[in-house]
Amino acid sequence: MRLKQSDIEGMLDRWTRREGGAAPDEAGKRAFERLVRRAFSRNSRSSGGNPLLDICGPEAAERDIARLAIRLKRHLISHATRRLHADPETARNIGGAMDRLLEDALDRAGADGGASLLSDREYFRRLVENALEGILLINEQGIILSANPAVTPMVGYGPEEIVGAHVSRFLDEQNAGFAQRVLGAVFNGQSPVMPVELEVMHKNGGRRVIEYNVKLLRPPGSPPLAQCVARDITVQHTLGQELQRERDKLNLIVQSIGAGLALVDLDYRVTWMNDTVREWFPDNAGQGRIKCHKLFFGSDEPCGDCVAAIAKKNRAPARADKLVTSSAGPRAGCYYQFSAAPLFDGSGRITHVLEMVQDVTLSHITHEKAYFWQEFFTKVVHNAPVGIVTLEPSGNVLTWNRYMEQTYAIPGSEVLGRNLFEVFPNLVDEGFDDWIRRVMEDREPIMEFDWRHETINLGARVIEVMLYPLLDERGELLGVAYINNDVTERRHMQEELHQARDFLGSLFDAVTDFVFVVGMDGTILDVNRATEEIFHYSARELKGRAWRTLFRNPRECDALIGSVRRKARVDYMELELVDSEGGVRHVIQSAAPIANFRGEPDALAVIGKDITEFKEMQERMMRVQRLNALGELAMGVAERARSSLGLRLCAVLVKDDDVYRVVGFSGDPFHSVASFKRGMLEGSMVIPGEHGYCIESEDGSFSAYWRKREKLYRKGFYMDRVDMGVIRTLRNGTVEEYLWREEEEGEFISVPLEVGGEDTGLLWMGGKAGAASFRLEEFDLISTLSTQLAVSLLN
Repeated sequence: MRLKQSDIEGMLDRWTRREGGAAPDEAGKRAFERLVRRAFSRNSRSSGGNPLLDICGPEAAERDIARLAIRLKRHLISHATRRLHADPETARNIGGAMDRLLEDALDRAGADGGASLLSDREYFRRLVENALEGILLINEQGIILSANPAVTPMVGYGPEEIVGAHVSRFLDEQNAGFAQRVLGAVFNGQSPVMPVELEVMHKNGGRRVIEYNVKLLRPPGSPPLAQCVARDITVQHTLGQELQRERDKLNLIVQSIGAGLALVDLDYRVTWMNDTVREWFPDNAGQGRIKCHKLFFGSDEPCGDCVAAIAKKNRAPARADKLVTSSAGPRAGCYYQFSAAPLFDGSGRITHVLEMVQDVTLSHITHEKAYFWQEFFTKVVHNAPVGIVTLEPSGNVLTWNRYMEQTYAIPGSEVLGRNLFEVFPNLVDEGFDDWIRRVMEDREPIMEFDWRHETINLGARVIEVMLYPLLDERGELLGVAYINNDVTERRHMQEELHQARDFLGSLFDAVTDFVFVVGMDGTILDVNRATEEIFHYSARELKGRAWRTLFRNPRECDALIGSVRRKARVDYMELELVDSEGGVRHVIQSAAPIANFRGEPDALAVIGKDITEFKEMQERMMRVQRLNALGELAMGVAERARSSLGLRLCAVLVKDDDVYRVVGFSGDPFHSVASFKRGMLEGSMVIPGEHGYCIESEDGSFSAYWRKREKLYRKGFYMDRVDMGVIRTLRNGTVEEYLWREEEEGEFISVPLEVGGEDTGLLWMGGKAGAASFRLEEFDLISTLSTQLAVSLLN
């Protein structure tokens, strides 16, 4: 039996017509023919003649045709998938075509042949067992009644484990519910959309994606059954998911590329655009299949430099050199640049043009700013207040600014473009060429602040030199920049300033009055040597310290600085400062502002004199004067009190710091106590104690001790009763002692003199004739006298 070309073409034509698809191309037709002939030739070699006899034996030719169709279908699916790398859809179409061939064979076999074919159960059993798809029969309760071996790889169970099980055993809850709904629809006579995809659970724990078709069978005399033909599409499903992920990635890249992309057909209509184009051109992007020149430029006809037209014409990528600015909308003033590339099909024909739009606003503005800054820096370099010279690596001069021309009287025309060391050969002798060489080799700057250079027109000069390498963005050397700052005059001024400062510093330290230099914030900036000696601080301890910490009353410091700011000068202000030991220093000082070059006060100059000793002397003189005046008063009081009360002794004492001094004394001229008057009055100090009084003169010629006995209270004040006194004098090398006893000399009392709780002195009296005691009316007189005397001493 020979396979004719017309048979192959007829099979392909019937497959195409019944599937309702487009006719395959030439490559597909050749593949189909090659597979069919290979199947026939293999069977022809084995049988030695008729391949149908080898396949089916001498039975009816109609059955042979049917079996041959089954064999061809198996070969076609296997080879189409493996050799042609066909996608799942193509393989499924080929399988459907072979099913149609089988139907053709049955039609040609006739009614008798068909009846004998259907009655051949062994044949159909082998047909089902050898099928590539899984075939299952399921009853209305969802129980699997039969399953061919092809089901086993899909679920991992053998046919004996599958038959009798419910379909939900191999499905999770979601897929089981879906399968039940499909089976229910089939048994109810409905026709669900086929094929259907489900995920089944494999025995090894994995999952497989299964595509299946369900058809309702109604065997005579038996309940209806659902025939399920299943195919494992896990690989195709995984590939489809990966393909979709790649498509999503590609779409994400296209949408976020930062440029506008548009696909233009040969009529210049935009068939696709990304979100960037919609954002940049919102007015025209929503007009459907708009033409590209209308979308981008608002023009009804393509312009002469339309990149899509150029790319189509030249069959090569094109770019617009002209920048197009948006004149309206939210992106008004933006600049865009367009480029396009043609897209070809397999035969080399142009199918579309891909047009790309780039926002070059930033680069356009950057270019404009770069031009501005180039001009700006050219002006800056030319008019800089220092000399700027740039050299090529060869040493040729590129820049010679105005400072160099004016300072050294050498115009740029004599230097530019020439080698620096040929114009100024003495630079080599001075080692300048070595510096240039080091900068170019090490790519590091060099600075020299006191370079002595012999110039052509001005003689010896002192120059600050700074050399910098000029590098491009890749680090390649472009040249050397030489910055020249002629500081000859400044060095002369600095030397003069140093001399003046040394002189003023010596004068500053030679002044015997103290001097503070204080910042306007109250910080001590400098002090002279006299300040260290007066306040017992070192200059290091004082510098940086707050000036107000030296004031006994810090508010006076703030007031002084405020006065200087308002009046610009304060003269002869008397203040109290504190030295390092806590002692109070009385000073008289003047303050004046130190102004900067703008006339604004930067600091205060404070000069003053320490008048502490003068103040102490003044206080002593005032005390002497006060004591002299008190002495006259006290002597009269003591004399009147002694005589009126008939006492042998009366003394008035004034409190001075923590001791009492005798300022008035009266003694009975006919009693030996009168001889103590001189000792009591000349520099005696009375020191009160808990049990008595100690009396000492400053020269040591007189001393005494009086013992307290008890306190006497009368009309709100108290008196100390003294019962014994020991008096010792030293005159002309002779020591005399006198013992006072109450029982012999009479009662003796000490009356405190107080006004408003302030202690002003003491009133001593005693020694009544006949050792008599004081009467009550005498106590009242003493109380009145002590009150009047205390007030007089206070005033």
